[in-house]
Formats: sequence, structure tokens, C-alpha cells
Amino acid sequence: MKANYLKLLLAVFALGFISLPGFAQDEAGKADTIIVSKPDLERWGDDSATCVRNYSLYREYFKNYSKSKETGKLDEAKEYMKSAVKPWRYVFKNCPVASQNVYRDGAEIIEYLYNNVDDEKKSAYSDTLMMVYDQRLDMYGWKEGIGYILGRKAVDHMKFKPMEREKNYEIFEKAYEYSEIGDYDPAVLFYHVVSSINLFKAGKAEKDMVIDTYLKVSSVYEKSIEQKVDNYKSFKSLNPRIEKLVEPFLDCPALISMFEKKLQENPDDVKLLKKASSMLNNKGCTESDLYFTATKRLHKVEPNAESAYLMGKMAVKREMYDEAAKYLEEAATTLEDTSKANDAFILLGNVNSIRGRYSEARANAYSALKYDPNDGRAYLLIGDLYANSAGRCKGDNEVASKSIYWAAVDKYQKAKNVDSDVAEQAQAKINKFANYFPSQESIFFNNLTEGSSYQVGCWINETTTVRAR
Repeated sequence: MKANYLKLLLAVFALGFISLPGFAQDEAGKADTIIVSKPDLERWGDDSATCVRNYSLYREYFKNYSKSKETGKLDEAKEYMKSAVKPWRYVFKNCPVASQNVYRDGAEIIEYLYNNVDDEKKSAYSDTLMMVYDQRLDMYGWKEGIGYILGRKAVDHMKFKPMEREKNYEIFEKAYEYSEIGDYDPAVLFYHVVSSINLFKAGKAEKDMVIDTYLKVSSVYEKSIEQKVDNYKSFKSLNPRIEKLVEPFLDCPALISMFEKKLQENPDDVKLLKKASSMLNNKGCTESDLYFTATKRLHKVEPNAESAYLMGKMAVKREMYDEAAKYLEEAATTLEDTSKANDAFILLGNVNSIRGRYSEARANAYSALKYDPNDGRAYLLIGDLYANSAGRCKGDNEVASKSIYWAAVDKYQKAKNVDSDVAEQAQAKINKFANYFPSQESIFFNNLTEGSSYQVGCWINETTTVRAR
């Protein structure tokens, strides 16, 4: 009896469905545009009494089915579903604008029937389910949104027609095209990415497609969270799931290849520049020319202290010291984070040292010490500036020429005293440059005594203590 009943149902659904205009004739979304408007139809059709009766019957049976299923009364639920099918089908065909429930419930009704037939008959039911979505689009697309309905259709198309990978992806893409923020269900975004991965695994797509799909999807969930759409909390939990899904595809070569193409087409797209810079940074692709270029363009259109600091560090790595100094000066004087400002001044000091601008480098080091008086790196930098000045600060005698090493060692000793992190490094420098102190004979013949004060000249201009090697 069960077999006869299912056979009858299959015949009922295979025959007699109305033909649908618009998108129904182009299931995968290949039409250039989809236009829907409120249908000029009577709610209860030509025979209102029969439509109302069948609608009431199917709704009552369907509600009882849902309650029985929830309480685990599966045999009872099955009987209610059997009773709901025929009146639901009548309403679907004869009064298609009776209620949105016809389509919401209809998807579950068809899915139930699909799950309870032999495999060879499943295809007919999956086709019928797509017809339900197509009619829903024509009848209620104006109200629910084209993108929303297509998104739900895409998920079920993928579920019930998993091997139609290209068509699955096409419907997801069409849903994306027609969706507004607020239309999306997180599941639609998740399976949109899954569908692109399925195409890749089947050899019908490149990595770029997967990453491109991920970028679309991530843009939607970021905006959904920002705008706090009704279900925005669900989008927060979606993010790590999708990122885990695409992790194998986000290697540096793939990201660079994709963003190079996109930025060639839209070189000043701020959102794209931010995405490129962020993703390349997160994946450790910071040595690439593309990362430098994207971040530089981004800083140009939206300059800020953080991006200036980043640009300065990247320019240093590329030994572009004049450019690095410009960015680091901007960052060091505008960063609100005192720790980063301190680091920016230290780095700027080192850059100016390389550029031979010793006075500026020393000023940078002292600026860093204003943020952190116990930063030994600043004193090491000043000590190095002094020690490296031997060639430019030659005096009339050995003491005058070598007094710079007294000043340098003073700074190394200070570094050692205030910062244990650099103590070992500072001591190594002390040991090295103490060997360059003047000899006792030079000190004696210049009428000096060890332990007395001495004014170091040249650009250093500091008071130090006389010492012999």
C-alpha cells in the first residue's frame, strides 16, 4: 500500500504543475536580469471557497505533523504528512498567492517525500522542489527579495543535486548578485564557499575562484556584523568556520596572483586594498612587492599613523631609507600607542644613523626615551652613533680623537644599567670600545688625569670621564 501511495504521489507531482515565467524558465540564473513584481492575482483564486478549505486543511495537518515530529511520534507525523500533501498541492497550483506559508511549508513537504521514495524516483522530487522555489520567486520575490529566495534555492539545489556542481555555483552567484545586506542566511554564505570548493575539487575551477568567492562572502558577513542585522550574531560564529574551510587555498602565491589581477583592474579600490593588505599580512606574505604596493596605495588614500608605521618598517626592509624616514617621522609623531611610538622613534633613529644623520638619530633616541626612560635600545643607539663618529671627529691629538669612545661607553653602561634585556649586548660593546681608549702616556702628555672630567667636542658635545685603556 505504501508503494502504491508513493507511486500516486509521484504521478501527482510529475503532472499538472503550472508553467512559470521569468526565472522558472532559466533555473540556474543564466538570464541577464530577473524582474519580479506583485502578481495581479486574487488571493484565493477563482474558486475561493475550495482554496480556503484546502489551505486550512493542509495547514492544520502540517502543524500537527510538526508537533508530532518534535515529540518523537514519527508514525503519527507520517500520517499527518500524508494528509497534508493533497490539499497543499491544490493550493500551490490554484491559489499561489494565498500565503508565503505555501512555499515555506512546501519545501519541507517535498523534502519529506524525497526522503521517503526509492533512489530512482528522487530526481523527480528534487525537480519539483526547484519548481516550488521558482514559483515562490514569481509570487513573492517582490516581497521576500530575489536574493533571499535564490539563496534558499541554492542551498537546497546543492543538497538534492550535489553532482550538478556548476549549476549549484551559478545559483549561489545569482543569489549574491541580487541580495542586499539583511537578505542573507549564514548557511547560504557557507555553502556558497563550499560550492566553489566542490568545483575546484572536480577540476572545473582554479584556486582564484575559491578565494574570490571567499572575498565576496567575507564582505557580506563583515557588513552584516557592522550593521547588526537581525541575525548578526550568527554571522560572528560563521567567520571562523569559513576561514577554516578556505585555509588550504590561502597560500601566498594564490593570494598574490589573485590580488594582482584585481588591483590591476581597480587600483584605487579602498576596500580591495584593505582586503589585500590585511590578508597578505595575516598569511605572512609581507615580503611580496604586492603587499608593499597595496599598503602604500592604501596609505596614500587613507593615511593614518598605523599605516605610516607599517610603511616605514617595510621601506626599511627594502633598504629604501629616505622613504622609510618620511613614513616613520609621520608615525612616531602621531601614534597614540606609546609603545609603538617608542619603537617608531628607535627605528627612525637607526634609519637616520644609516643615512649619516647622526644628530637627528640622537634626537630620535632621546624622543624614544620620553616614552620609555628604561629602553636600553635608545642608549645603545646613541653609543653606536658616538663610536661610529671616529672618522668625522678627529682631533689634534690622540686624546681628542679617541675621547668619543669614552662618551660611547658611557651610553653603553647606561643601557646596561637600565635595561637587562640589552645588558649582555651592552657589555660586549663596552669590552670592545674600551680597547680604543687613549693610552696612559697620551693622557699624561696632554696634562690629564684618569677620573677627571673631559668635554668631548665635535657634534657630540658631552662631558665624560678620562680613562686609559
